[in-house]
Amino acid sequence: MNGGAGMALISALVMLLGAVFTLLATVGLHRFDDVFARMHAAGKASTLGLLLILLGAGRRLTEPGDALKLGVIGVLAVITIPAGVHVIARAAWLRVLGSPRTPPSSTYSSW
Repeated sequence: MNGGAGMALISALVMLLGAVFTLLATVGLHRFDDVFARMHAAGKASTLGLLLILLGAGRRLTEPGDALKLGVIGVLAVITIPAGVHVIARAAWLRVLGSPRTPPSSTYSSW
């Protein structure tokens, strides 16, 4: 096996591992009962799966600009996926409480 075929095999294995993590995130979304457990599966495993897929795809590219685009996609995913999961968790938590919390400034103003 020459260097090009070896690198293609490693790239394919990394992308396959990313697909497995994404599949496990999907299974977690369907199997978990609690919204907080579901958001954990959606936030952690799907982000890792996407990053592994992007890493494997980036190893196959020859143009530096294409790899840079995949890097930007990865950075944006790392920023936006956890933020979206946090919004879902906050909405679920406020629904459990029944009413919005008081702002922290009025809660701790007597300290």
